[in-house]
Amino acid sequence: MLFLAIWHGLHFGYVIFFFQEFLYGMVMEKGASQNTLLQRVSAMIPKPIVIVFRWCFIKMFMSFTFVSFELYYWDKIMFVYGSVYFVCPLIAAAVIVSNVVFAEKKSSEKQE
Repeated sequence: MLFLAIWHGLHFGYVIFFFQEFLYGMVMEKGASQNTLLQRVSAMIPKPIVIVFRWCFIKMFMSFTFVSFELYYWDKIMFVYGSVYFVCPLIAAAVIVSNVVFAEKKSSEKQE
């Protein structure tokens, strides 16, 4: 991803874009499959609703990352991200933190 940011130019927005794309891809690929909390919630909801929710979720995250790709500069990017209260990075952080919390509980339950 760093190579792509350098390839496009050394604007800060490109670095943010490619980092977020990597982070959100990792969260969507590994985070949802390894998160027991998300698995429990999705088991209670009908499958078509889960599929539509995931589609909307992916569209929201990917469009959020393109803001930094288009605006280039830190002050413009932070103005737009702040106007939507940094919702996507906060959701990604919540998924990562819940993976850590629930993974620790699983390993401590196995030891008992």
